[in-house]
Amino acid sequence: HLAAKTGMNMDEAIKAYQAFLRIAPKDHRKVPEVYYEMAICYIEGYTREVAMSWVNKLYVEGQQAEKLQ
Repeated sequence: HLAAKTGMNMDEAIKAYQAFLRIAPKDHRKVPEVYYEMAICYIEGYTREVAMSWVNKLYVEGQQAEKLQ
């Protein structure tokens, strides 16, 4: 994912993904993937307690975005 590929820390990667989501059309083919990639950033960069609430939310967002494809 983005952080691993570019040497970014997880916060920077999440901010980059959020910036993409702000400007991308809702039906852009990469939108679902971005939600799942952000979830991975939380898993890899945060405590389990912090990550789990975000992972659940982002997974649902990714599923919803898939429906717009």
